Amino acid sequence: MEYALRQTAAIAGIGVEVHFLCMGMFPTERLSPRIKFTKIAMSNLPLWCGGKLQTIWRLTWVQFQNSMRVCKIFETGNFDAILFSCYKEYFAPFWVEPLRRLASKGAVIGTIAHDPVRDFVMGPLWWHRWCVRLGYSFVRHVFVHDDTPLDFGGGQPEGIQIHQIPHGPYELEAAKVGRSEMRRRLGFDSKETTEIPENARLSAVGRLAGQDGAGFLNPLTSKSLPVTPALQDVVFLAFGQIRDGKNLDLFLKAMPNLPEHVKLLVVGKGDSSSSKAPQFYQKLADDLGVSHRCRWDIRRIPEQEVGDFFAAADMVILTYSANFRSASGVLSAAVSARRPVLSSSGEGPLKKAVQRYRLGVFVSPDDLDCIVQGARTLINTFGNSRTSSMATPEWELYECENSWEINANRVASALMIKLFGI
Repeated sequence: MEYALRQTAAIAGIGVEVHFLCMGMFPTERLSPRIKFTKIAMSNLPLWCGGKLQTIWRLTWVQFQNSMRVCKIFETGNFDAILFSCYKEYFAPFWVEPLRRLASKGAVIGTIAHDPVRDFVMGPLWWHRWCVRLGYSFVRHVFVHDDTPLDFGGGQPEGIQIHQIPHGPYELEAAKVGRSEMRRRLGFDSKETTEIPENARLSAVGRLAGQDGAGFLNPLTSKSLPVTPALQDVVFLAFGQIRDGKNLDLFLKAMPNLPEHVKLLVVGKGDSSSSKAPQFYQKLADDLGVSHRCRWDIRRIPEQEVGDFFAAADMVILTYSANFRSASGVLSAAVSARRPVLSSSGEGPLKKAVQRYRLGVFVSPDDLDCIVQGARTLINTFGNSRTSSMATPEWELYECENSWEINANRVASALMIKLFGI
């Protein structure tokens, strides 16, 4: 959703007339004012209902109806091209035919391949591969974020052209609460300790009576010693959809091996359809004895609140599994917030971006020891001070070379879309 909002705004910004087709729940108020939109009415019945056969029938029927709507709007609206921001290839044999007929008439159709390798297999492997092949059968242009080989369910179909486009930055709204207040609300930086001279032997009973937390009494001099803030918490942020492939469990298992002032802030919505529920990770934190170092906000975060969570954090966790070979929207948000990342993934645009622009520490995926060492390296490099000579991420270069304007121009050029108003 975030990608579609920003990409279409950029495409409209270079002079392309954009008509946005979306489901009824889509936040169209966030679309660029220059974009026209049509919402598809949704059924009141849940898609996942009844038995498996009934659920499959409902899913495929909805997909088929959406394919028909796309074709009708294209044929009656005098458009130059169709660009799919996303769609699922599941059960393609049942819904793909209207789009195949449209493509056979010469319609120019492109799609963004956010996940170039289709790892999630539904049903037998032969069925999965057939669905993937059919899912690309009506497409002429495929847009990817690096040179990772695409999974077409077989060899690359004849006639498909592949284009590389950058994953633009996710500009965050300015923090409204602010870093200090947000950290206070989350319970970070709340401890206190005492600055004790080396020659002072402080007794356990030396606290000043009636001044809890105000100071300690040095038995040698009978003078109070000032209380100073403890080592400031280092907060790692895990942001976005909570799902298995992000290895949140490995970071929780790493926390007992990290200093006590290293904290974890988990913000986002669970993916209950296919992954462990957030409660699994909360129980794991409790079992590991680190729950007191964790904060949880399990919901979809409104756009206007995102900036405050990134402001409260020091670093961002992107510890994807080896199966992840896509670009990361959270990485783009971290760049916008100027927060270094602890990252892992398979070969793909995430790894290349982190390493090329020095956006943090990249470690081998799915390895607990590597996560522990990577977190320590990140803390030692950046810590609470962002003045380390080692801490030189190329934020501006990343944003310059991966702008939405470059993305939009390459898409418009590939699809040969006519520009207006220029």
